[in-house]
Order: sequence, then C-alpha cells, then structure tokens
Amino acid sequence: MTKPSLLDSIRSENRRGVGPNCWVAQTMSTMSNQDRADLETAFADPNIQHSAIVRALRNRGIEVKPSAIPRHRKKECSCEPR
Repeated sequence: MTKPSLLDSIRSENRRGVGPNCWVAQTMSTMSNQDRADLETAFADPNIQHSAIVRALRNRGIEVKPSAIPRHRKKECSCEPR
C-alpha cells in the first residue's frame, strides 16, 4: 500500500472541518450582545494589544490564559478548520 502524497495529506487535514470552539468562543457565547460586539471590535483592531484585552476581561472577572487571545485573533485556535 502506498503512502498518500504530502499534498493529499494536507488536503485531508484541511477537510477535517471546524473543531470544538476554543475557550474564547465559548466565553463569547455567554456574553451579552454588547460585550460580544465590543470584544469582536477589539479583536479586529490591530492597535489594541492582546494584553489589554486580557486585562479588561480579568477586570470583569473573566479568567483567561494570555495565549488564548492571540491564537483566536490569528485564527489559529480550534474554532478554525484544521
């Protein structure tokens, strides 16, 4: 049996679809519409630092791992197709 080509393997991984939502998406689903919209606006603004988002969330009692924010913003989290 021959091994699939690297490109075939990459395409197969790409078709795996979206994984379970990451922590950020799960948390956003529990927020008010306004808070969720504010967070999405902050994510889209390249002038807002990841650490500022983390601090603001923590100030509201939402514990967050600092690495979760940049992964979600860069679309490298489990929300995105693999």
